Amino acid sequence: MVKRIVTRIGDVFCVEIDNKYKCYFQFIDKDVNLLNSDVIRAFKTRYSMDYKPIVKDIISGETLFCSHVFIRAGLMCGAWYKIDMPKCKEYNKNHDVIYGTVSPDKQIIKNNEMHLITVNQFQNWTIWKPNEITKNRTELTEDEVDRLELGTVKGYSQILFRFKYGYFSSWANEYDIIKRRPIAGVNSYTKHEIDGNECYFHYIGEDIYREMIVTPQGVIKLTKEEPEKDGYTFHARKFWEINWAFKDHITEDDFLSAYNSD
Repeated sequence: MVKRIVTRIGDVFCVEIDNKYKCYFQFIDKDVNLLNSDVIRAFKTRYSMDYKPIVKDIISGETLFCSHVFIRAGLMCGAWYKIDMPKCKEYNKNHDVIYGTVSPDKQIIKNNEMHLITVNQFQNWTIWKPNEITKNRTELTEDEVDRLELGTVKGYSQILFRFKYGYFSSWANEYDIIKRRPIAGVNSYTKHEIDGNECYFHYIGEDIYREMIVTPQGVIKLTKEEPEKDGYTFHARKFWEINWAFKDHITEDDFLSAYNSD
């Protein structure tokens, strides 16, 4: 018989990444505004696999991200586990993160009737903090954009991905505004089509490191040291300046296989 695991606000959970290091998150709230889902605070520090958790040290660490998730789903699938500890009374519900979504549809009242109209989605934000009244906004301040997280429930695989890379790989309209910032030094690999050419990019942190363009005439490889070739110019935009789709993310092996194929 499988032991039932009780989860309470304040509990701390461990995520083991690629059997290389451990990360932790804390259950800090439940949000009635979003399916009564769990709100977690994930910590930036990576610990060795033989680390014995000390809760006060873990929860005093720097925040990597906050997100909505169903913790129990991750427990059932073995994505993380609850660490043994006395009930923790230390947790911060009042963190600075706000959550938001956009919609191209807006309800208005006209002639005493409700109508649904189409609007510019980026002038139709709904933002909130967990369990507080939602607010409708036509634009966000720079400070709000910096504090904004996408207001959707993330699957456990996306939580694991963000621990590893610092951003979610899933696509959303909101990421045209919200900056998905990789962890400093992390390698990210992407592939997508530009002007009919197949383009491969290797980022280190938020900066591009190398690029390959597959054209009908041949393969073009560009770097910061060699930024121009045959009329093509090195793509120097930051990682977060592009709203990468899920299918755009590729593995290091995929990138190297293409990059070294010639």
